[in-house]
Amino acid sequence: MPYFFTALGAGIATLWGGVKQAFGIGAPPQNEGITPTKVIIYGGAALSLYLILKKNKLV
Repeated sequence: MPYFFTALGAGIATLWGGVKQAFGIGAPPQNEGITPTKVIIYGGAALSLYLILKKNKLV
């Protein structure tokens, strides 16, 4: 069950990042490339997804 909350948190963080960029709330330009924030957000989302799949024996 802890993985569910991890995934939920990562999903919310990813969505919030997308919302901030979409509406330009304190967001840098879109063509900035790879930034530490993006690495953390997408890395966290990918990691939690991997852990969920691993827990359910799908990978």
